[in-house]
Amino acid sequence: MQMFQGVRSLYLNYSMFGFPASGTQLIVITVFSILAILLCYDKWNRRRYETLTNELNGPPDYPIIGSCLESFGDHYEKIMFYGDLFNYGLFKCWFGSYLSVFITKPEDLQIILNSSKALNKGYVYKMATKLIGEGLVTAPVDKWKIHRRLMNPLFKYDIIKEKFFPIFQEKSKVLVQKIQKGVDNTQPIDILDCISSVTLSTVCQTTMDYNLDTHTDMGFKMGVIKGVELVINRVPKVWLYPDVIYNLYIKLFGYENIYKIVRNLPRHIIAKKKNDYVNKFSKKNTTDTDVNDGKSECFKGLVETLLDSNKPEERFTDEDIMGHVITMVGAGFETTSLTASFCFLMLAIYPDIQDKVYDEICSALGDSDEPITMEQTNKLVYLKQVIYETLRLFPTAPIISRQLHDDVTIRNHKLLKGTMCVISPLITHHNPELYSNPNSFNPDNFNAENVAKRHKYSFIAFSGGPRGCIGKKYGLVFLTVIITEVLRSFSVHTDMKFSDIKLKLGITLHNTVGFPITTKSRKNRHNVCNNAEMLNY
Repeated sequence: MQMFQGVRSLYLNYSMFGFPASGTQLIVITVFSILAILLCYDKWNRRRYETLTNELNGPPDYPIIGSCLESFGDHYEKIMFYGDLFNYGLFKCWFGSYLSVFITKPEDLQIILNSSKALNKGYVYKMATKLIGEGLVTAPVDKWKIHRRLMNPLFKYDIIKEKFFPIFQEKSKVLVQKIQKGVDNTQPIDILDCISSVTLSTVCQTTMDYNLDTHTDMGFKMGVIKGVELVINRVPKVWLYPDVIYNLYIKLFGYENIYKIVRNLPRHIIAKKKNDYVNKFSKKNTTDTDVNDGKSECFKGLVETLLDSNKPEERFTDEDIMGHVITMVGAGFETTSLTASFCFLMLAIYPDIQDKVYDEICSALGDSDEPITMEQTNKLVYLKQVIYETLRLFPTAPIISRQLHDDVTIRNHKLLKGTMCVISPLITHHNPELYSNPNSFNPDNFNAENVAKRHKYSFIAFSGGPRGCIGKKYGLVFLTVIITEVLRSFSVHTDMKFSDIKLKLGITLHNTVGFPITTKSRKNRHNVCNNAEMLNY
């Protein structure tokens, strides 16, 4: 008690320049002192970039907070507005004291995405490590190089064809059965609800060699969705950048549990695969023979691949493995589910395009009820155009970034070390110089003739360069299979118009009004397919 009174007396009698200061005055003085320190810090951080920022246009920015006031409102509309306002060229944006430069032209994108000086992902991705750990998406360059080299073989063409494709076939049947329950019903279903559980199960069984069908997802899907929202909400709030403040924030508002939920399923997968791994080698040591003797080489999923690494620089900690599992499963199911849902919605909105896709499927597969084969997927050229056009308008990763760890020059502008290069497929894909009528859905944008006219980096839905998407081939094949098998059984319909779509910008791109679809059984499928074959002949 005496100590408290002593502190209180000291506080009340504190003086500035010989004058007594009240509690209110001390608070005001403290606040202004902090602001002065922050202003000095902000000015000091920005000094290096003055030449560059004077050369570039950008949204309004202010000391300390930068352009964060622009984050209020519709993020999708804002980013599209500024892309158009600055003529789809370079423009700057300050996130607090961090300088970002938007790179949108294909020629500039090629430089950045292929530069060895631009392999770091930067501070925004660092914010995501609390949710997904240091997987391929967020890992620092040195770690990423080693881990990517080990994981590349998992996504080779032969592995996709021999190991993954039969699972794609099996899971597409499961999706058809799910949709069958609501067939010919006038009440629409949200196709994303049907697809997301199937894609999550598929990703687990292919990349992890883990059968999710016999288990629950332990809240993983919902945890990922809510966790991603937390990451996105943090980006424009510069006061939440310090980890100490952010950790206090999520604890006070009860968000801490979301981060724990996301880890439940990956933790279970890792524990099971570790147990299988130990049992396999126990059996090998007991019999003194290779457990795979006399058999074809056994496929190793992601966890076993990481556990098998035996070089000192390749040793993976439990946290490393956790990061890769969350990243692979979370990113894999989320991006595939959304792209498939947007595809079905586009086909429902544009029945003439759907008919053209269906005719192509009939021509390639005939009236057989046999599952599609890997070779037949290569014949579905127009369907691939539909998938690419869907990804052009609705890229699942609408914004990506690279932080320079050395100076890079673009269009006579010297981008200094530390600059965050923001790459938005949304802006690039809507550039009218690259795509005529960029706001319309037109699969012919990706016919051979039009593709040949454009720069390679006019389409960056899978990013590009060394840190491009490792699962590009996997995703395209899986999408082709599930769309084909669904359209063989059903036609899809909707009352929604293209103009009704309301996009929400985040780590992924969502339609806030959902994906309402009704389905009708193709009862005369065999007759239609025979006619399509005759026309093709």
